Order: sequence, then C-alpha cells, then structure tokens
Amino acid sequence: MWVKMKFLYPLCIVILLAICSSALKYIFVPENEDFFQDCPNSESNVLNVNQAADMSHMTFTIHDDVILVSGNVTYTWMIEVGDRIQASFSSVKYDRGMWQQTPYSMKIRDFVPALFDRNLDFYKYWTRHIMNREEIRQTMFYPGTVLIHEPFDVNVTMESNGMPINGRYKFTTIIKAFDSNNVQRDTYICFEVIGDVNRL
Repeated sequence: MWVKMKFLYPLCIVILLAICSSALKYIFVPENEDFFQDCPNSESNVLNVNQAADMSHMTFTIHDDVILVSGNVTYTWMIEVGDRIQASFSSVKYDRGMWQQTPYSMKIRDFVPALFDRNLDFYKYWTRHIMNREEIRQTMFYPGTVLIHEPFDVNVTMESNGMPINGRYKFTTIIKAFDSNNVQRDTYICFEVIGDVNRL
C-alpha cells in the first residue's frame, strides 16, 4: 500500500541512525502516515516543517518500507544570507512506560558544509540527489532557495553490533540559525518522528 507524506527530512533520521549504528540489521517503521510531528509545547518562534519551507511540489511515498522522494522544495525560513546553520539530532526510546534517553544523538555546529561533504552520510543519502546542488550550496536553508531533486529512494535500514536496538523511538531534529555575531535568530525549526525499530 502506498502512503504519501509531505516533508523533506526523513533523510536526517536515516542519517542519524546510519551514523550511530554499525552487524544485526534493523528497519525503522514510522508510527503514522504523517511521519513528521510538531515538537510538543513549542513556543511561537518554533517552526514546524511546513512553516520552514514550501513543500507543495515535493512528494514522499513509502512503498515496502522504502521512502521514494521526488520534486522540489522552496525554503521560506526568514533568516539571512551568511547565517550559520546549526543542527542537532537526538533520540529517546520508550521503555518501562516512559521515554528514556539514548546515546543516538549528535550536534553539528556548521551544518551546511557537512551536507555537501562527499565523505559524510548526509551527501550519500540526500544532497547528492539535489540536481542544482552547486548553485544552492551557499544559500542552503535561506528564504527563496529552491532545491531541485532527481527521483531517488531511501531504505530506512541500519546495522548494530552492540546491544539490541529494537523498540519504539522518538527522534527530534532542531535546526537553528546564528548571525555573524553568533547571535541566534528568533525562529528555529523543530520536528519529531516517532516509530519502531524492528530487527530484520
């Protein structure tokens, strides 16, 4: 059964899992069809995914646990050219009736260069599929920037040679902008993805 979704960052979740794990194979299955959820109890300056970009020309579809991606996205986040973009990814696991912190987290102080580093998973899973990447690498996330994607797919699988990682997880992504004086911009992006990590 085909399930349509509407936003560009399942890739961040895939990348977080790929970086933080490496022998037993697992697959991530989202909890609901909407995939992305707003961060709870957010203040008015916190943007959800649809407030940060125009996704009307972007399509995400899940088929047989593979995410199929196509279309264009235009950023509408009101930051300024020259701002530094910082991203943080964290996860909690549902255990014994409550969410417990996990070691699967990371923060990238200067996110944009990481997106275009061919040695990193961000490029492998996402930005190598942006056809105009050379044109937009200096304006990534800035308002009016259009990302033109070739059709591609992402299989949300991972491996782990440590303790079993299967279970219910909540992944949180926060993206912030800082001006030339290292002062954080008023608005930032926050969203969550909840789902099950199942052993294959």
